[in-house]
Amino acid sequence: MIGRRRGKGFWILWAAAAISFAGCGMTQQQRDYTIYGAVTGAAVGGGIGGGVFRIGGGVSAPKATYAPDPEYSEEARKAKYQGTVVLSLIVGADGVPRDIRVARSVGLGLDEKAIETVKTWKFDPGTKDGKPVATYATIEVAFHLY
Repeated sequence: MIGRRRGKGFWILWAAAAISFAGCGMTQQQRDYTIYGAVTGAAVGGGIGGGVFRIGGGVSAPKATYAPDPEYSEEARKAKYQGTVVLSLIVGADGVPRDIRVARSVGLGLDEKAIETVKTWKFDPGTKDGKPVATYATIEVAFHLY
């Protein structure tokens, strides 16, 4: 991790190839987000016919342009449960997240809420040689009650 930045009630933790929140409307003080790319520098299937690239080695990270907050599940709210859901996904060359899967679960309905919300996010896609490409990314959505 390179650093931390506090803003509007949430923490953004930066990694070497951080996906930034450029102009996102994040106003709720109940959520934390950590967003980073898989920094390996290798492309996976990114040769002839496209494929999905890993961030690094000339491939830039996508940048979130629209990232609304997820809602707490009723079950987790009643139990006053907090935790961090880790999602793995691909941000397509069109900036739309796809192939979202839970890499680390916290349960009590928070996994589903994180997935539902991240499906609505929009990104400026990662680029290679100035052209948009699909990239792998990992997003941590931390649910905290204040």
